[in-house]
Amino acid sequence: MCGRYVLYGPEGRLREAFGLRELPPFRPRWNIAPGAEVLAIRQARDGRRAEMVRWGLRRNGAVANVRDDSVGKPWAWRLLHARCVLPADGFYEWQPARSPAGRKQPWCLAPASDGFFAFAAVLGDWDGRGVSLFTTEPNETVRPIHDRMPALLDARGVERWLDPRTPLADAVHLLGPAPDSAMRAWPVSTAVNDARHEGPTLIEPLPDPAP
Repeated sequence: MCGRYVLYGPEGRLREAFGLRELPPFRPRWNIAPGAEVLAIRQARDGRRAEMVRWGLRRNGAVANVRDDSVGKPWAWRLLHARCVLPADGFYEWQPARSPAGRKQPWCLAPASDGFFAFAAVLGDWDGRGVSLFTTEPNETVRPIHDRMPALLDARGVERWLDPRTPLADAVHLLGPAPDSAMRAWPVSTAVNDARHEGPTLIEPLPDPAP
């Protein structure tokens, strides 16, 4: 699953990267957790629009992530009619502890270039408007850290995912791991474990990274 991510912008680069005329007010975040208000981008009749929605959908509780292998189920298939993307500067995954007494090690994963990640996501209901992102099998960069990762879209993938004319079966085929060359990863402090912690220091590499 993906339980935390990062989005700090800046706004000008976000608008340019995703073809947006304007953005709703949002504040830079380095520890976005389920239940938070997040920036989602969808396709409207007059172009792409960004809006703030709650991270999570109501289905027997709060669902922050939807597995890509669940799209054949009726409830998940219906969600594909309301596709959107979540922009991110990076996300976190937790590597299992090396010993029973140890702690999981958080890692930050970010784009290899200066761009953004685009999480494939869907809109639904959470006492109003909510969003859930898709997860998929890990690529070779993520595999040593975690057994799932967000489904990431490149620029062409974003275009096809958001286009309401894209057949649902074709949209499903976009849900796959990103190329290893598209990302970099480094271990970070366990301070990110607490969702109340914020700030750019959370994504700083550990001074003595584990091999």
